[in-house]
Amino acid sequence: MKRSRVKRKTGLRKRSQRGKLLTVCDRLFRLFILSRRPHKCEWCGKPMEKGLQISHILPKGRYPRLRYCPANVLLLCNGCHIFKWHKHPLKAQEFIERYKGEGYYQKLLVLDKIYPKLTMFHLNNLIEVYKKYEKQRRLGDNYTKENYYQAKDLIAS
Repeated sequence: MKRSRVKRKTGLRKRSQRGKLLTVCDRLFRLFILSRRPHKCEWCGKPMEKGLQISHILPKGRYPRLRYCPANVLLLCNGCHIFKWHKHPLKAQEFIERYKGEGYYQKLLVLDKIYPKLTMFHLNNLIEVYKKYEKQRRLGDNYTKENYYQAKDLIAS
């Protein structure tokens, strides 16, 4: 019996445990940022309840240590995110210098050197902290700065 030279698709690719944790962390991090910042586009100022996107200032692929750093993200509407941020990177850099101040990129690069590489241990701890935060937020408890710094320290440790 001859074998066919056509490659057959075997279905969906299995995701690694780390990939699943990253997906959960991304979703919880987005909720965390949306609950801490006003619901408006940081570029154009348009108020929005839905449709805001998280845009990383330094790309999360090239700087994975800053993936869950609140200082590295902006809330942008779809139009600003796609048509201004990604299509005009020089204008985006000028916007960051105006909006966040001179030398903000250098501060983020220093943070990238300080923050450790995210391991499975860090990701599991981040999930616990973000879930605890979501639970407190839903119950109406005030989320204290102490808990915020606890999440920040988990990333830095």
